[in-house]
Amino acid sequence: MELESWVMALRTALEPSTPAPRDAFAGIGSTRWALNILLLAAASILATAVGYASRPPESTVSCFWPVTGIALAAMIRLGRRVWPGLFLGAAIGAHLGGALWGVALGGAVGVTVALVAAVSFLERLQFRPELKRTRDVAALLGCAALIEAPIAGTVGTALLAVVGVANASNWDSIWSTWWLGDV
Repeated sequence: MELESWVMALRTALEPSTPAPRDAFAGIGSTRWALNILLLAAASILATAVGYASRPPESTVSCFWPVTGIALAAMIRLGRRVWPGLFLGAAIGAHLGGALWGVALGGAVGVTVALVAAVSFLERLQFRPELKRTRDVAALLGCAALIEAPIAGTVGTALLAVVGVANASNWDSIWSTWWLGDV
């Protein structure tokens, strides 16, 4: 698929039908907010299952992690206020995938913080989700590669080190695979 086709597909996926409120906490407590949280949590659980299913049997991480893209698109479209859905979905999905609850919760914190940081940075750059400007495409790719993926990869690999899966001999391999999966 050509780059232009990818950009058009991404534009279509991210194009909001109505603009998201600028206030990250607008609508909290409403039925619509709760529904968005539940839908993002369900999508995150399913995407986490796909990510786990795509990893090699001997690997602890996957180089294909669709939950990151789904959650980033949801936060861009709906605002940072939907972070609880990502957190719940990431934690439950990781636990269902075999992670201990402590690791699942820690990983969920890492990916949630990483995505909130990336979306906050995009907002500071006056990012437009329509992706009609080259700078918006560059900002999206840059935030994924330089903000979200390094934060999530570092937190996740550190958690694996705490439980004895990652060590000095395989840290770089696990971290780089995690980074690749999130980008």
